[in-house]
Amino acid sequence: MLKGLAGTLLLCVVSATASAQDSAQSGVQDLDGLLNTPISTGAKYAQNIRQVSGSVSIVTAEDIRRFGYHTLEDVLQSMAGIYASNDRNYSYIGVRGFSRPTDFNNRILLLIDGHSTNESIWGSALLGDELALNLGAVNRIEVVRGPASALYGTGAMFAIINIITQSGTAHQGVRAELGGGTQGQQSGSVAGGFALGSRGTVAMSAMVENRDGRDLYFPQFDSPATNNGIAHNLDYHRRASGMLSAELGGLSLHARYNYRVKGTPTGSYGQIFNDPLAQIRDATGSLELKYDRDLSAVHHLTARTYYDNYYYRGTYPLPGDLNTDWASARVLGAEAALRWDPIPNNRVTVGAEYRWNARARYVVWDQGVQSATIDQQFGVVSLYLQDDFQILENLSLLAGVRHDESSITGGVTTPRFAMIYDPAPGTTLKAMYGRAFRAPSLYESAYPLAGEKLESEQLDMAEVIWMQRLGSNILLTSSLYRYYVKDLVDVVNDSASITVNFRNLEKVRAQGMEVTLEVRPAHRLQGYLNYSIGRAVDDDTGSRLTNSPDHLLKLGLAAEVTPRISAATELRYESGRRTVTGTRTEPFLIANLNLETHPFGRSGTPGGFDLLHGFDLAVRVTNLFDTRYAYPGGTEHIEPTIEQDGRGVMVRLGYEF
Repeated sequence: MLKGLAGTLLLCVVSATASAQDSAQSGVQDLDGLLNTPISTGAKYAQNIRQVSGSVSIVTAEDIRRFGYHTLEDVLQSMAGIYASNDRNYSYIGVRGFSRPTDFNNRILLLIDGHSTNESIWGSALLGDELALNLGAVNRIEVVRGPASALYGTGAMFAIINIITQSGTAHQGVRAELGGGTQGQQSGSVAGGFALGSRGTVAMSAMVENRDGRDLYFPQFDSPATNNGIAHNLDYHRRASGMLSAELGGLSLHARYNYRVKGTPTGSYGQIFNDPLAQIRDATGSLELKYDRDLSAVHHLTARTYYDNYYYRGTYPLPGDLNTDWASARVLGAEAALRWDPIPNNRVTVGAEYRWNARARYVVWDQGVQSATIDQQFGVVSLYLQDDFQILENLSLLAGVRHDESSITGGVTTPRFAMIYDPAPGTTLKAMYGRAFRAPSLYESAYPLAGEKLESEQLDMAEVIWMQRLGSNILLTSSLYRYYVKDLVDVVNDSASITVNFRNLEKVRAQGMEVTLEVRPAHRLQGYLNYSIGRAVDDDTGSRLTNSPDHLLKLGLAAEVTPRISAATELRYESGRRTVTGTRTEPFLIANLNLETHPFGRSGTPGGFDLLHGFDLAVRVTNLFDTRYAYPGGTEHIEPTIEQDGRGVMVRLGYEF
């Protein structure tokens, strides 16, 4: 029945797409626009997709609106080779079959306008609800898969995610939204910008959201002593954020703050189940001053200085005890990069960065008594060099290397190489090899197995990419990859307790393929279809890696049914994953639907009352068919799997002025 409903839904959307072919053009970005989008993530200077030495995915502001994405996790779930987990505390993103349970996303680097947001205690990136991101203020999201330590250093192993926010002039006014939905969800956001004279711009955004959540049932706790396995009113979250950016000539200022408090309903780390005191808080902030200037026709300087702040507090009620852990980190840093074009077909980039962790502290409190403390200051000095050489008009070579020297973990050198060849118009071939590393986090380094010292993880990946344009509207991208990870830092014991120990345990090898078909006509429709197949295994035992699906299949279609109504649907299939207890989750198929209407016409359309043209109304339904599915839990849970949400509905009212 599920397949029949999915087929009916797809047929409806395809029919709507066909009817939209003859409509007037709208804001959907065509394929030429997508291919020529300037991407700075891959090389720290603007390139187009074909020039980037990596597998690239871009989601634009129009894509976000069309499909009704609400969080960064929603956006990433549409991309090839990327999948998510959620343990009701945090969301975790896996790339190409790799996502260790409860790894805090510390092998992925998250950038906002090129600024790294990974914190210094666990190395974590906030990628789900914990990142209070107003997507209405986002211009595009760039994802470059593969190792990138040769430019970015530690943690840039499997992917770089760069969120590019709207500039002041791109906003063209102010947009406000109010939303509400199932599980008591209420949200509000505002984003806007304006020009500052002839050379400057200012952009601002903010959002706030409350969600009550729902009562959750966990069969592992099904007894009268633990409320018959029901966690009552513990799946809530409250989050808020604000961003400000200003540009004047070559000088720019970026400020950001993010906050979330979340109830923890799973009884993780041996907590008393269904205790209302169980919760976690995260807060991050950053301030960056950046300067970009052409020193001459062949020299360009980029320099920045920044300050990052991170705060965490977790409350864990234990039997006969109330355990609280607290973390705080403050980072000061500076980076300078000189780009030099010695000859017209050669570009050299040389850069240096210094990060001073002025405060990196983790404290555990047991009944008001400080029982464990990590308190350490440390610095990291980095030097990098990259050479992009255009040998022929259709052939270029790239080579880069970076050395990072940490006062705690020592030095690591990471190289990368790429060849990009355009044998014919519309065809691009890329061949790449890169090495990446992740230094043990401050938390891991403080709890090694007795008598051992943790080494940095090392990833080696080789990849071949074929990009083929099929006519004027369709792009086919295929990728074959193979990687090897050694000295993987992992939890030694798997007991559900507060204190764990770490050791360089596993070696992992994997290989796979990703295929993406993207349709972007210059009409009011768009779509994507991608399929990923891979196999990641423990190199010593040959067993499948935990939390690693072999197959991912994703489909998205969006169309304007009428000039005032648009519809979009997405289907996502995942094969089962191995859990930490050796069992497997069931495969599942999820469908999402987004409907949007401009009841009084779009801004700028003739007729009617102009003030009403700014209104739009959207309804998003997630897990449309109320599919039951679960993700693997981590070693801190007694539940091998964590069941996910059923059908959800969110209504959003927006206004632009």
